[in-house]
Amino acid sequence: MIFLLLSLVLIFIASTLLLEEESIFVKIAVAISAFLGFLGLVPFVLREYLGINYSHSSFEMFIFSLSLAACLMIYKRKYLPKIINKKLLKRPSAIIILISVFLGIALLKGYFMTVRGWDAYAMYDARAKFFLDGISLKGVGIFSPYDYSNQYYYLSYPPMTSVIHTVLYSSGFASPMITYGLFYSALFLFCFDYFKRARIKALYKLIFFLAVVLSPHIFGHLGIAYTNLPTTSFQLGALVLLLRFIKTDKLKYLLLSGLFIAFFRWIRFAEPVYWLFILTLAFSLIMKKLKLKKIVLYVILYIALTFSVKLLWQPYVDLVNKLSDWTPTDYLIIDDLIKIKINDVIEIIRFVSKSLAPLSHYFLISLTVLLLALFRKVKLRVNDVSLLIFLILFGGM
Repeated sequence: MIFLLLSLVLIFIASTLLLEEESIFVKIAVAISAFLGFLGLVPFVLREYLGINYSHSSFEMFIFSLSLAACLMIYKRKYLPKIINKKLLKRPSAIIILISVFLGIALLKGYFMTVRGWDAYAMYDARAKFFLDGISLKGVGIFSPYDYSNQYYYLSYPPMTSVIHTVLYSSGFASPMITYGLFYSALFLFCFDYFKRARIKALYKLIFFLAVVLSPHIFGHLGIAYTNLPTTSFQLGALVLLLRFIKTDKLKYLLLSGLFIAFFRWIRFAEPVYWLFILTLAFSLIMKKLKLKKIVLYVILYIALTFSVKLLWQPYVDLVNKLSDWTPTDYLIIDDLIKIKINDVIEIIRFVSKSLAPLSHYFLISLTVLLLALFRKVKLRVNDVSLLIFLILFGGM
């Protein structure tokens, strides 16, 4: 447990070194997100490809985090005495105290809470128990003969949250639910900093901020070990950092944004939300009238980071294809679409409308922001609020 805590501190130091000009909120949010992302990736790679047991994962993370922080210290030529900002040592403001208390309660709740949620019992946390027993991810195929309806169930999603659960269990935690308190804290801090900077009235900032962080579709996921909250948290971080890159042209923001997209694809691989980020980047660079060579370079780099996890996940997708009796192809999908009847389309529309009904008030908020921006001729930058809400509510949840 102590090694994991030290790892988080070291990654925060690395975040502080890398993002010197950013607020403390962004530094902490990036540190938490990077810590969780690497925690769900590094031990998995070491176990699956090098055969190193998960019982050593907390120490592995400590060595990894120490190496990362040391490299940045050497590169920046700054060491601990210079890293600690004097502003952090002064008396904290009331807002910082309130945020600290609120997020502290969320983390304590997660620490003492047991795993909840059917899919958590059946897959996410179950895979963690398998990993603890020495079974690799490919090895979960041994359970396929016992599942007559879905023989590749345990390979339906990439294993990030399951790996994090495994590492926490092996480090002495009774429950891994504090993970979701950390994901929520990162989302909360990214969101707070985003709206704090937004060029809209203070009242609008407060309304939008509370609408996001207290939404039952987000806050409610603190109590269940599903992948929705982690995915949304990484998506929000990737969006905030991408917008920073578009504004500043600093490559570090593009790299971090791409890394966070890779992380959320290591949680939910199939959803094509990442294309929104790639298209946003390409469109923004074109609008800034950069040279074509530079645009192509940035977009290729971003796509490379986004698709990097495909190298890890593809072998398991191939395994699913072997286990399943039917593998979807483009031809078969198109053939099935052609056979769809009008009544089927009506039923699909009715189902989607009913499912999205609880989110209608968020749609109205987003539409209002968009109309204000258009009719008052506000700069496109204000529409980031609308994009943010859409990404949070529809991308991750």
